[in-house]
Amino acid sequence: MSDRSPSDVILHKSALLSFVQRRFGAANDPEDIVQEAMARVIANHDSETIGNLRAYLFRVAGNLSIDALRRRATRERISGTLLDSSEAMAVASPEPSAEQALIARQRKRAFDAALAALPDRQRQALTLNRLQGWSHPRIAAHLGCSTGTVYNDIKAAMAAIIARTSEIDL
Repeated sequence: MSDRSPSDVILHKSALLSFVQRRFGAANDPEDIVQEAMARVIANHDSETIGNLRAYLFRVAGNLSIDALRRRATRERISGTLLDSSEAMAVASPEPSAEQALIARQRKRAFDAALAALPDRQRQALTLNRLQGWSHPRIAAHLGCSTGTVYNDIKAAMAAIIARTSEIDL
């Protein structure tokens, strides 16, 4: 049987389908299992080692059916455990609660107000450094001051923002 053609395999399709339906039920989609079994046998490049094509097809289909049953049982066990478990129902949502969202909005407003209240050079130095990722020498060249002044401006800006935002009662 060295030159096996797809038609040799297709001859066994109806018997294979009946076998899968009888033995493993319709829940595993027997058509898919039979199709997969036939495709695997046709794709087998070492067809000389297959002595009995019919027996080999039935073995492949049986193994595929068992695999499908195991996958289904695992899915049911996992989904049943997760969906019915009170522990799973108690898992927190990744979305912030209404209270957390309100606090975040208040903090943002407080930060924006504290940032707006800074002197211009401090605000620029802080935003260029923290938001744009600029280095102190680059900021110094941009603002026309020394790197020490940039360092002090950023330090003063951070202190002012922390002081203003920590006053908020959250």
